[in-house]
Amino acid sequence: VDLPRSASGFHYAVTHLQLSLHTDNRPRLEVYKVYELIGPGPSPRCSFEQCTQGLHQVHCWYYPYQSDDVDEVFERGFAPHKRYRFGLYFAKSDHVKGTIMKLLLCDVA
Repeated sequence: VDLPRSASGFHYAVTHLQLSLHTDNRPRLEVYKVYELIGPGPSPRCSFEQCTQGLHQVHCWYYPYQSDDVDEVFERGFAPHKRYRFGLYFAKSDHVKGTIMKLLLCDVA
């Protein structure tokens, strides 16, 4: 679900991201979309699979990595024993101005 800017989940994601950034970088932060991955329903796993189908980029969480290496993202981001594991890396695109933050997210059974 694409959250509206007025939703508390949108504000939570933006605040969490701002707190993870250095104070000098906070004014330059732009969040275009926040997706609610788990909605109300009988099966969170089913909801997770439906909500993430075709989803490749999410701009809401940021955790600093020493490099932009995808292998490091997998090693560090997926290390915690949590059901939903994630890692982030940065990429350049000819279609978008600036740097793109990409999120790798998986549901661990």
